[in-house]
Amino acid sequence: MIYALRRGPWSALSAVALPLLFAACSGDDGPKPPSDSGGPTDPDGSMPDPDTGTPTMDASDASFSGFSRGRIACGTDFACALNESGAPVCWGPRYNNTRTPTKTGFTSIAAGGEEVCAIDGAGGITCWDSRSVSPGAVVRDIPKGPFVEVAIGSSMAAEYACARRASGELACWRSADLGQRPELTTPPAGLTFNRISLGANAACGIQMDGTLRCWGGGIVTMNVPTGMFTDLAVDQSIGCAIDAAGRPTCWGPTIMPVFVTNFPPVQKSMQIAGSSQGGLMCSVLSGGSSFCSEVAEAYPQPANNGNVREVAAAETHMCIVHADRSVECQTKVASGPYQPPDGLRVLMR
Repeated sequence: MIYALRRGPWSALSAVALPLLFAACSGDDGPKPPSDSGGPTDPDGSMPDPDTGTPTMDASDASFSGFSRGRIACGTDFACALNESGAPVCWGPRYNNTRTPTKTGFTSIAAGGEEVCAIDGAGGITCWDSRSVSPGAVVRDIPKGPFVEVAIGSSMAAEYACARRASGELACWRSADLGQRPELTTPPAGLTFNRISLGANAACGIQMDGTLRCWGGGIVTMNVPTGMFTDLAVDQSIGCAIDAAGRPTCWGPTIMPVFVTNFPPVQKSMQIAGSSQGGLMCSVLSGGSSFCSEVAEAYPQPANNGNVREVAAAETHMCIVHADRSVECQTKVASGPYQPPDGLRVLMR
């Protein structure tokens, strides 16, 4: 089941599950990238112990062992997935398929704005633009790997990316075509991270000790919560992170706590995803369902909404991976342009 709710005035909140869906996208699966000594990106579905970084799995989550990330990703008006051979497959009303690399063997894929990046089995990064325009600097100025994670942030002012090495060190680069934003591409010196997420105006990461650190300016860098966390997602003006107990904490505009207040009881969040430009925040729950909170509009839920193993989101749509590795997407407009090619199955973890 997919839970969804509106993000609106407190008087309009409902604590019941609605037969509605909101949009959010991003992914990871296939031949495993270089090990990063455990952490939120471990592809076997386990969550890291906040004290040691060692993956752990609660017995109540045994049925959810197929959890993964990095196999699907959503950008502006498009989505991408890695198929069974690790080749990127992209679709959407504004996606230009002539841009898609023909290479196979990718292990993880990410999207933001109009850009897409994927990591291959050797930890190298390939990036491309989703539309028939000149490639931006996110595509051109890619640092040398190996890397274990890549993320893309996008706004009207800039598109930028950061990649994480197995050591936890970050390498970030920006699109000079869309503005000078060095504060976004200059992570705090001397720090190492287990997980990163990039928003429109700020970037955040989970440090090796499980604590959060954000940079770049904007409201997301203010009032960052303390404690230890296992996953996070940052959008245009809101950040949300999952604590060691599997529960969400969000910060930013005071309207966002509905995602926390109405989060299904008992359930744990196995993954959280959001759009860098804002609009949607979604989690995969330990029971195999999805829970989403969107700014104001309700989304109809996917027809087949159980056994969810991964979620990705953008400002207009979201996609999920089922236990059988099939992909399903949903949007607030006609769903046809966002549905994946028939028969698509993502990488097996």
